[in-house]
Amino acid sequence: LEEWVEEQMAARAVVLKDIFAKGGLDALTETISVLGAVDAGNERIYQLIEANGQHLSGDQTSISPKTDVEFVPVGDIQLEIEPEDEISGYWIRIDPIGPYFLIQGVSDHSVSEVLEGLSTALVLGYFVVLFLGVFLGRRMAKTTDRRIAVISRTLTAASEGALDQRVPVSGSGNDDLSRVSNSINDALDQLERLLESQRQISADIAHDLRTPLQRLRQRLERMIDQKADKADLNAALYETEGIIETFQALLSIARIEAAESRVRFEGVNLQEIAGKVVDAFEPVADDKGQTLTTALSDATDTVQGDPALLTQMLSNLVENAIRHCPEGSTIHVRLSQEINGPVLTVSDDGPGISQEHAGKVFRRFYRVDKSRASDGHGLGMTLVKAICDLHKAAVSLPNTPSGLMVRVAFDQT
Repeated sequence: LEEWVEEQMAARAVVLKDIFAKGGLDALTETISVLGAVDAGNERIYQLIEANGQHLSGDQTSISPKTDVEFVPVGDIQLEIEPEDEISGYWIRIDPIGPYFLIQGVSDHSVSEVLEGLSTALVLGYFVVLFLGVFLGRRMAKTTDRRIAVISRTLTAASEGALDQRVPVSGSGNDDLSRVSNSINDALDQLERLLESQRQISADIAHDLRTPLQRLRQRLERMIDQKADKADLNAALYETEGIIETFQALLSIARIEAAESRVRFEGVNLQEIAGKVVDAFEPVADDKGQTLTTALSDATDTVQGDPALLTQMLSNLVENAIRHCPEGSTIHVRLSQEINGPVLTVSDDGPGISQEHAGKVFRRFYRVDKSRASDGHGLGMTLVKAICDLHKAAVSLPNTPSGLMVRVAFDQT
């Protein structure tokens, strides 16, 4: 506002200089007198004086041309008409016009009006903002309470067994409660999958153990009837060992999935492990008329892991290939180094399995032979998957023209 007032006075001085240049002193004094007369409210004051201080025109005679003060209080100025209450002083500007001096003054009334308006706006704005803050705060609090209540009801229902319940996520889903809701839903999804897996495991255990237990019972009944012979005793022992192996495998998988073996992690040379496993199973493959070959890269780095579990994993894969491949088959164990880490593959040219079964062989008790008449308890590949997960290795069954390939890729990035 002060700059605006200064620009107005400067512009008015330019106009008066032009009037003096065209009409002389008489035109200048007459114009200044008219300007002072029409300003009845003393908003502006004018004074034209000679260099010696003699008054020539204007409604003001009390301001010295030598003053270097930019603002003069109203009490220091003699006015013919009493100024308005809002006026406390004048901004002063002095401009030379020829041999004369033009003294202009503009009151601070406009600033007072603006300050009054700003004060009113600030007070009203404060109450408006306060009201809106309380109103919106209460509304947001109610909305938050409702969403928290929904989350609480969902968790309560889940704790009572309704794992299909989910927390609804509305809007963009970028606020804190939406992120919490998404995390809860993900946890419930995982919990539901785990519970379904446990139900499937229970059903599979019941299915797999029912037959050997029934056979064991029958043999024991024959023994009670004193009709037992050595064959029955051996068969009963065989069935018992099978049941023990099944539970032992389940316990091993549980311990591995609980990551208890991480405390025994150390630097493991996969080349050495692969060599030992192949040496151990070569006689078995020879007895079945099969060929066991290897291709072990010398550049393979060591990995952090449990040597015993990694040996067991590779042994399971090789043994599985030997068991399911016919005579004359070739089983190939390969160890190579890729960008992200070492890759171990066990492949064969046997009958293989379809893609339908490829995605299910890692499930507990899953067998390609639906009759479950073959040897084994259906936990070998599950154990392989658990060991791979423990070592953060990805196990997969890639498509091959013939036979079966199991690929285990270690990530060292």
